[in-house]
Amino acid sequence: MFGASVVAIENRMVHVSDGRRQRAERIIVCSESDLQTLYPQTLAESRLVLCKLQMLKTAPSHRGESSPHLASGLTLRHYAAFRDCPSAPALQARVQRETPKVNAYGVRVMASQLANGEVILSDSRENRSDNSPFDKSEIDELILSEAKKVFRLDCWGVTERWNVIYAKHPVLPVFEQTMEEGVQLFLGTGGAGMTMSFGLAENAWRDWLGETS
Repeated sequence: MFGASVVAIENRMVHVSDGRRQRAERIIVCSESDLQTLYPQTLAESRLVLCKLQMLKTAPSHRGESSPHLASGLTLRHYAAFRDCPSAPALQARVQRETPKVNAYGVRVMASQLANGEVILSDSRENRSDNSPFDKSEIDELILSEAKKVFRLDCWGVTERWNVIYAKHPVLPVFEQTMEEGVQLFLGTGGAGMTMSFGLAENAWRDWLGETS
């Protein structure tokens, strides 16, 4: 069902806001940043927090060519796979010493050039305790300032700005919990859901087949 909001799940029955109901043998809840509609008590106790990131897009470059996704050393600080790198502590200390606001706002620098020459620049990582819709221009300027240190663009004019809110767990790569037989929570992938989702889905499906075989 598209364009529908699930408001409750009881005894493997999915209740939709428009009154429809759908029974399912297996239900997986991936509500991501919505921690209040389904199982609010469980999610309030889960230690999940909301994180906001800001992104920018520049005007088209006259070169107009696609390029690989590029990332600077700032990006490596945000991924667990790089935490064991011998140089990681020195990098963290240098960033904190030279540009403390980069650390405060979780700024990391990545660039993806589209076929028409537009370049997507990202991003920040800011834990949110409120639901304010407003972005910080200071963060946008930090992203641009750090990007200019490592990338060459023909045009730095920003045409679009937007933000994303997602849930993350301070320790776990993903928050998982079984609420009742056949109903399972999967959320809090910390902004890595696009790359993790297929693996998580496959593992969850295999586990379920093993439980019911």
